[in-house]
Amino acid sequence: MKEFKVFISHASDTENECNMLKKIIDQENANHFKSRDYVFIPFCFEDIIPGSGFPQKEKIDPEIIDKSCILMIFILKSRLGTIRNDETGVEHEYELGKEFKKEIMIYRCDFLMHLSEIDPGQLQMVNDFFERIRNENLYVPLREIGEFETRLRSDFSKWIEGFINDNETNFAKDMDDFNKLNRGF
Repeated sequence: MKEFKVFISHASDTENECNMLKKIIDQENANHFKSRDYVFIPFCFEDIIPGSGFPQKEKIDPEIIDKSCILMIFILKSRLGTIRNDETGVEHEYELGKEFKKEIMIYRCDFLMHLSEIDPGQLQMVNDFFERIRNENLYVPLREIGEFETRLRSDFSKWIEGFINDNETNFAKDMDDFNKLNRGF
C-alpha cells in the first residue's frame, strides 16, 4: 500500500471544516483509492504529537517538508491564527509549501460566521493574505457549507486521480527503461 500525507492548514475558526475534509478524504480512500493500493492520510497541526520545543519549526515543518506529504489544503474563514515572528502559522505553512513545491489548494469559506465571533484585525489579515495570493489562482471562494463539501470532494478526487495516473505512468516508464537495460540477465 502506497501511503501519502495531505496536510490541512487552518485556524481555529475552521475546525469543523477541517474535520469534514478529513472525513471526505477517508471516504474517498475507502470508496476509490485503497482498491488501487493508495491511501491518503489527512492531518493538521492538532494531529501532531505535542512535546517540547517550538511547535512550528520542530514539529509541524518536518511533517510538511516530508516527501510523503504531497498536498496541502488551506481552509480559511476570518482568522489566520496567532502571530509569531511577524507571521501566522497559516502564512508560514503556505510559504513553506511553496518553498518545497507542494501542491496547494486554498478554500475561502464565507459562510457560517457570526459577527460577534469576528476579530476585525484577524479578518483584515485574511483579506490581506488573499490579496497577496490573488494572482496565483490557488484559491476558491465558497459561499455555503454544501458547496464546500461538494467542491472539496470533487477537487480532491480529481487531483488524486491525476496524481495516481502520473505515478503509475512514471512507474511503467521506469520499468520499461529498467527492462531494456537488463535483458538477458
